[in-house]
Amino acid sequence: MRGSILRLQNWGRLATAGSLLVGLASFSIPAHAAETPTIQAAQPGNWQVAEVGPAPTVPKPNGYDYVEPTLSGDVLFADEYQAGIRCWNGSSLTQIPQPNIPTTERYSALGGVSCTNFYLFDAQDIPQRWHWNGTAWSNAAAGSQYSIGIVRAFAANDIWAFDTIKGQGFRFNGTTWQAVTMPTIQPKVMVGTATNNFWLLGYQSTSSRTKVAYRWNGSTWTQGTLPTTYTGYFHETVAASANNLYVFGTSTAPGYLRFNGTTWVHEQMPGITKYVHGVAYGAGTVWVGTYSQFYRLTNGQWSEVAFPAVDNPYGMSIKDLATDPRSDTVFAGGYVGFAEGEQFPAILKNVPVN
Repeated sequence: MRGSILRLQNWGRLATAGSLLVGLASFSIPAHAAETPTIQAAQPGNWQVAEVGPAPTVPKPNGYDYVEPTLSGDVLFADEYQAGIRCWNGSSLTQIPQPNIPTTERYSALGGVSCTNFYLFDAQDIPQRWHWNGTAWSNAAAGSQYSIGIVRAFAANDIWAFDTIKGQGFRFNGTTWQAVTMPTIQPKVMVGTATNNFWLLGYQSTSSRTKVAYRWNGSTWTQGTLPTTYTGYFHETVAASANNLYVFGTSTAPGYLRFNGTTWVHEQMPGITKYVHGVAYGAGTVWVGTYSQFYRLTNGQWSEVAFPAVDNPYGMSIKDLATDPRSDTVFAGGYVGFAEGEQFPAILKNVPVN
């Protein structure tokens, strides 16, 4: 889970089915049995292209940098340089108009309840909080010194937001946003399944690289213990269940952290050294997106899964993942084309086989 985002335009699809050649797993890498949990075998389907749009006309189009889940299961797709906003409502992809933010400013985070009830935060000098109610945008100062980088809704009247620099926290109670008392942390990621049971992981301060983790139990923060062997960063998270939480850094080389319901443990992805571009969980499978392929964890093994082929000489790049838990469909967002040239925002999906 991250923040930053978006865009509004008419979107096209790849014209022919022949332009989509779906490739699947090429090899399997065993995980250390003592380090990696066994997840029930599932039958995820093949990855397929859901949508490819025209190159956006903004200063620096990057495709979909962020793919964010919401409380209802709806999934938001956005470009941090304001290239547009798309939202999966459970049956189709819809367009959402851009808020009236200066085009020189970036989005920094978004999340909420659904396609018709979510919050977007920007990175202006005085950070703004924008609310989309399904019809119109409204905005107010976010209240933070620095831009918000984490948003998570546990209910329509229980939404949390954190900045990732100073460590300010805010909570929406259905009527107003209020500052919350925070532990000493520069939070980088949030992971958990309930408003009285989630973790913030980050650093002790902006000047310290000491890793810390705090758990919120509904009334107080309690510091947890992290394995000293983990040398990676905090970049992406996913919750398979309340007692099966995953935290990945920017690379798979240092391995990853997993909370097993009692302790945080350091686990590895043997033989895999890739940059991490999103993680998600669906149909019994943990998915890790990298720059040029997926990796999936099923039955204690990591295996590589190729991107679907597209009609572009530069192929496809994925930047983030999220799941619609109503159908266990996993979505990936990114772009087709050349990183320094013309890009076409792209959305992939993996629908489980019944």
